[in-house]
Amino acid sequence: MVRTFDEFPIDYPKGEEAAGPAVAPPPSGRMMILGVALGRQELPRSLRQELALAHGFVIREEARSLLVAFENPTAGVLWALDLLELLPLAVGAHLGLCLFAEHEGAGHRCVGDTGEWAMGLAFLAPKGRLLVTSAVWGAVKDGLRRQRRIGMVSLGEQRLPGLEGRYRVLSLAGEDAPEAEFSLPTCGRTNLPESVAGFVGREGPMSALASLFEQGRSFVSIFGPGGAGKSRLALRYAAMQVEDFCHAGGVWVCDLSEARSIDALVSAVARALRIPLSSGGLKGLNQVGHAMSSLGELLLVLDGFELVGDKGLLALDQWQRHAPNVRFLVTSRVRLQPPGQCVELGSLEEEGAVLLFGLRASEVHARFDLMAHRDAIQRIVQLLEGLPMAIELAASWLSLMSPESILVRLSESLRFLSGAPNSGGRTMGRVISWSWDLLEHGERSAMAQCSVFRGGFSLDAAQGVIDLSSQSSGLSHLDLLMSLRDKSLIHPAITDSTGSLRFQMYELVRDFSEQKAVSFGLYRLAAHRHATWFLQQGRRWRDQIRGSTGLAALGNLARERENLLAAFRYASRFDANTAVEIILIVQPLYEARGPFEQSMTLLDEAVEISNGSARELRVRIRCARADALLTRGAYERARADLELAQEELLEMERQDTTLLHAMLHLRLGMLETRVADYEVAESYFSEAIRQFQESGDTFGVSDALGELARLQFQVGRWEESATTFREALLQLRGLGDQRGEGVLAAAFGNLHRARGEDASSLYARALAAHEEAEDLPGQARVLGFLGGMAIDNGEADEAVGYYQRALTLCRRVGDVHGAALSQGNLGRVHHQEGRLSQAQSAYQEALLALDGLNDRRFASIFRSNVGAVHHELGQLEEARRVYEEALTAIQALGDPRFEGLILGRLAVAMADLGFAPLARETLVQGGDRMSFVGDPGGKAVLRIHLAHLEVAEGRHRSSEAVRKMVRQATMTRKLSSWDLRIALRLLRQALRRG
Repeated sequence: MVRTFDEFPIDYPKGEEAAGPAVAPPPSGRMMILGVALGRQELPRSLRQELALAHGFVIREEARSLLVAFENPTAGVLWALDLLELLPLAVGAHLGLCLFAEHEGAGHRCVGDTGEWAMGLAFLAPKGRLLVTSAVWGAVKDGLRRQRRIGMVSLGEQRLPGLEGRYRVLSLAGEDAPEAEFSLPTCGRTNLPESVAGFVGREGPMSALASLFEQGRSFVSIFGPGGAGKSRLALRYAAMQVEDFCHAGGVWVCDLSEARSIDALVSAVARALRIPLSSGGLKGLNQVGHAMSSLGELLLVLDGFELVGDKGLLALDQWQRHAPNVRFLVTSRVRLQPPGQCVELGSLEEEGAVLLFGLRASEVHARFDLMAHRDAIQRIVQLLEGLPMAIELAASWLSLMSPESILVRLSESLRFLSGAPNSGGRTMGRVISWSWDLLEHGERSAMAQCSVFRGGFSLDAAQGVIDLSSQSSGLSHLDLLMSLRDKSLIHPAITDSTGSLRFQMYELVRDFSEQKAVSFGLYRLAAHRHATWFLQQGRRWRDQIRGSTGLAALGNLARERENLLAAFRYASRFDANTAVEIILIVQPLYEARGPFEQSMTLLDEAVEISNGSARELRVRIRCARADALLTRGAYERARADLELAQEELLEMERQDTTLLHAMLHLRLGMLETRVADYEVAESYFSEAIRQFQESGDTFGVSDALGELARLQFQVGRWEESATTFREALLQLRGLGDQRGEGVLAAAFGNLHRARGEDASSLYARALAAHEEAEDLPGQARVLGFLGGMAIDNGEADEAVGYYQRALTLCRRVGDVHGAALSQGNLGRVHHQEGRLSQAQSAYQEALLALDGLNDRRFASIFRSNVGAVHHELGQLEEARRVYEEALTAIQALGDPRFEGLILGRLAVAMADLGFAPLARETLVQGGDRMSFVGDPGGKAVLRIHLAHLEVAEGRHRSSEAVRKMVRQATMTRKLSSWDLRIALRLLRQALRRG
């Protein structure tokens, strides 16, 4: 009789109810993994539903196996036992630290060996049995005995081939299940350690090892830097082969850390294979070879082969001739020949590195919460570049401090690792020093000088910085670099856009090399050559930013950002001119790709240093910082910088300062436009255009024309603005400055939109240009314009999408100001759609950032929108208070357009409160302020507010009369303006009240 699952009542540990099995992985941490060997069976649907009640997560499901995770081990074991009563399957379970990652194909994979233990036990278990490790049993035995009578058989302490640790394994089944004789396989023909501690990740290298041996190779080497985990990978692979070699010659490991000669190599191998040696030299070498041939097929791991080097390869070649049945697996910090039989080992992938830290942490603190400290641990493993030994040394400090404290210490200096507790004498310094001892004099000099580079370097940079005059070998720069690469002290990076090879040095190795460079007296001279070379390259890239080579120049600046900043750090102590110029060189990169916060910090430092630099550089760096401050809305600080730059220019009477004056006047015009002193701004732009033309700077002429066109648009002189925009674009024609054309196209699109014309093609052109240049702030600005166009067209969902994308980009580069504007624009969408509470929340979040940046202009605009929300909610006194607060701030800036608009809103709030005379007086003031601007859209808004006043006063009770007034007010305007829509919303509300 076949029993159904429903016949077995389950009392799973209580938790939140689940509607179905989870499809997402569980949170990483300490979990129980259950492996099910399905064979040809299929898991019934009813079992999947019960799995959800037990809070089980299907990690991965394949044709013949299932992997499930449980946060509650007792619930998982109960589910497994019920599964076995229904189906004759084999199940295994293990409890440990788990980190889940995407798996190729469906499902997820569990990084680490917890899942491997579970699945390994499942494939070894007899049908109808659940095999669990002592880790599981210790967690479930009390809860299990209270709920179910079970049969349990201890199989003693066991290990599985290739898996870490030894565990007592227990066989569990229902009380009525028949007894099953069972034992795990063992093998005595090995001297491998009982476990390979701390092995995580490395699926790729492990697969490469297996593939090389499967191809029939008898000699394979693992090559990589000290601390990368070469020995662990070799031992892990060897442990997985124990069962295959168990009935032949076995699996053996030979430590060569003390072997520095052929005789020492022969003696070490003889001891490992238990071969009695009767002589040394060539006879001993042949004796070991003959003995190997008589042992049968075996795998021999030779760990630490670099000290015996090429002579050791001759010995291996001899042994392979005597014993073709032996497979040799060699680890070395020095690349061995032939290269086709080598597996290179570098850093751990981030997920594996995090889990390795977590595993070592759980040894220090049994209940260590990996996820609670995930951010700090992630940053730690990034700083340590995924090197396993460095990660373990860092984790050993958990006995004294938290991961966050470890991160702080490591950020200050990586030498913190040298004193790691419980390190067993291992330090990264000793590991790297071992490799240093293998170098020749010329290699040591080159390695020490390489320490001045940051973020990698090209061969050209090495030739410009590394001085080879002290080495007598005659080796070229490339020869020395490839030699250091073959000894694991530098490693190749991805080739750059020009196809040139780049090299990188692990930060721990670089730190060691820098100490050597200082002690040898090489560092300062190398750092000076480094700063000089990158200054020269940076000047070339800066001059290529505008034009057809602009994208390549930005790419070069991005690639060498860390080297340029290192040059700045050096020059800031010894050469103020070089330091300031380097910051001017990297500013276009920061403007395009961020991070804005670092950019501002560097500008502040450069301005401070500039006191000791040439006057021209002092003017340029003040203008550069003013640019950044204008972008962030810090107008008062920008004015202070520009005034100081102006003073510096007055002291340069005998020099040609036309171009510097043009740069200064352009920025002064931008500043006065922001604070709405349009007449003064226009005079500055006109002067800048003349001076740029006199200096022959076409790009400067275009920039100044573009700013003038924006001003003309802002004050309502639209025909003039369109003409000026076309002239600015004409200046760039044929120069290949796509990014510059994109900036102008976006601004021209705003003019088209305001005139009720289609701006989509201009916005698309602008967005494509910014995307090609990887200009993230530029993309965010255009997305904001597209969001505004979507609002105009009544496409609220599309607008939200554009603003959300803009917000994401701004946050990515640290553009707090841009993010605040995007957040405020999202508030406008909610406002338009009538979601007033969401609108108010978004406005307040934007205001919090804008007030922090002291941007009173945009803060006043969004604060006025908050007042409009209060107004629509009928909170008239609060609306009046907020309008007055916004008005005070905008009046201090002297922006007549926005002052007029806010006065209009304040007027209708007063009218709705019953203060008719005061309301009319306020509206007249708004009209007076707007007359200074000449903005037809703003005047249309005030006419609608006038209709509102008449409704509030009872003069127009007829809706038709009001509609006539609205038509007259907006006959020259498309009803898409945000301020027009707000005015109409408030008017409709007044009509409803009337």
